[in-house]
Amino acid sequence: MSFRKHLFLGFEGLELNSELKDYLMYFKAGSLIVFSRNWDSPKQFKELLRSIRALYRNNGIDKPLIGVDQEGGKVQRFKSGFMDFPSFHSLGQKFKKDGLLDYVYDLAKEKARMLKDLGVDINFSPVLDVARNKNNPIIYQLERSFSEDERIVSLLSASYSKGLMDSGIIACGKHFPGHGGTDEDSHLELPVVLDHPEKMFCDLVPFSSFINKGFSMIMSSHVLYPLIDPDRPATLSKRINKGLLRNGLGFKGVLVSDDLCMKALYSKKLKERFSINDLFLEALNAGNDMVLVCHEQYAKELNLKMLHRKTKEKFRDSRMRIDSLKSLT
Repeated sequence: MSFRKHLFLGFEGLELNSELKDYLMYFKAGSLIVFSRNWDSPKQFKELLRSIRALYRNNGIDKPLIGVDQEGGKVQRFKSGFMDFPSFHSLGQKFKKDGLLDYVYDLAKEKARMLKDLGVDINFSPVLDVARNKNNPIIYQLERSFSEDERIVSLLSASYSKGLMDSGIIACGKHFPGHGGTDEDSHLELPVVLDHPEKMFCDLVPFSSFINKGFSMIMSSHVLYPLIDPDRPATLSKRINKGLLRNGLGFKGVLVSDDLCMKALYSKKLKERFSINDLFLEALNAGNDMVLVCHEQYAKELNLKMLHRKTKEKFRDSRMRIDSLKSLT
C-alpha cells in the first residue's frame, strides 16, 4: 500500500517472536525506528535486524530503512556494549577551546562505523537547534545542542554529518525550524516560540548551512511559531514546511516528522484536535515525506485501508524523494 512507504514505525521487543512478526507484517512499514527497548547487546541487536530483514525478504517486501536517535551524552539508545559518545554540548565546548573540527568528524565516523556494522541506516542527528534558552528542558538542559552560537552549530553539525555520511550513515538534522528557543518539552506539551523575527532567524542559520552543504534529511518539530503560523505547529504547517523550508531555503531532500505520539500534538493549546489518522495525513499534506509513529498503542489505531485510499494518488513526489534517500544506503 502506498502509505507504507511514508510510515516510519516503532516496535517493542528484543527478538522476532510471533507477536512481533504479526505486527510488522500487518504494517509492512517502509522504515523502522529502534529504541533502548530493542537493545540488549550488539550481538542481540544484529540478530534482531537480521531476522526482521529476512522476514521482509521472505514476504517479498523491500528491506526497511532502520533509524535510531544515537546522539551522544544523555541521548543514546545503544548503551551496554556500545561506545559511549560525548554530548554535542561537550563537543561545542571543546571546539571553543581548540578551534579544531577533525575531532568531531573522526568521532562521527567511528559512531557511523559502529552503526553500519549493526545494520542501521539513519542516525536522527545532528541536533541543529541553537541552545539560546537556558530554561529549555529538552535541548539546553540535556546538552543536546552544540552551542548557543548559531555559527558554531553550523560548523560542528556539518563536520559531524560529513563523518556520518562518509561512513555510510544518513545524517538527519533536527528539529526544523528550531527547538532551542522554547522553554517546554514537546514530548509533554506544545512549546510556543514568541521571539522576535531576528532571534528566529538565528535558529534557521544551521538549517540553511546544512541544506547548502547537500545533506538530504531533516526532521520537523512539534513547536508552534505564531509569527509564521499562529494555528499549527511546524509538523503540520504548510507555511513552515513548504513555504519556509522548501521554497525559502530550497530544501529538496526528505522531511520526516517528529514522533506523532508526542503530547505536543494533542495539546489543548491547538485550535484543532486530531486523531492519529488525521495527524498522519495532515503531516503529509504539510510537506513531510515520512511520518514517525514510535509506539504500538498509537500505531494500532492507524486505519490502513483509509490511509492507503487517501495517499494512493497523492504524494508521488514525496515517495520519489524517499526512494532517492534509500539509494544512499
